[in-house]
Amino acid sequence: ILLVDGASSSENNSNGIITKGVVIGTGISNELDVVLTNRITGTATTTDNVTPQTLTSFSLGSTPATYLLEIRIIAYNVTDALSAGYTSTSTIRTTGASGSEIDAAPGIISEEGAMSGVIVQNQISGNNVQTIVTGLPGKTIHWKALTTYIEVS
Repeated sequence: ILLVDGASSSENNSNGIITKGVVIGTGISNELDVVLTNRITGTATTTDNVTPQTLTSFSLGSTPATYLLEIRIIAYNVTDALSAGYTSTSTIRTTGASGSEIDAAPGIISEEGAMSGVIVQNQISGNNVQTIVTGLPGKTIHWKALTTYIEVS
């Protein structure tokens, strides 16, 4: 009997998927772990339009490289039952010590009603790429992000 476990990871792999043994499960010899790689996930909750929340943060590492990130974000306003969705791409270069955004292209912005007042932004902080969200006054909004990337050095 083969036991197969699944997971996701921000680990870099050109194929976006790897198999490993004895990483997730019990460590027995008949176990295989299937790992989706090059993924950054995050969640956050906002309750006002004053306090930004970090939805994701990803270290660019110590090797000079270029990254292309594809960012997908969804939001649900629990207070008013409204939704929003966002996609964007961003090209980032790192010296191994400091990151720089080369270019960012907003993709699809889908906002329902008052959700057009939220703020979603990507930023570089040192050698980290961050996705920051800011909500609406008096509204509880749940956020989720999935970013995939490719990297070359």
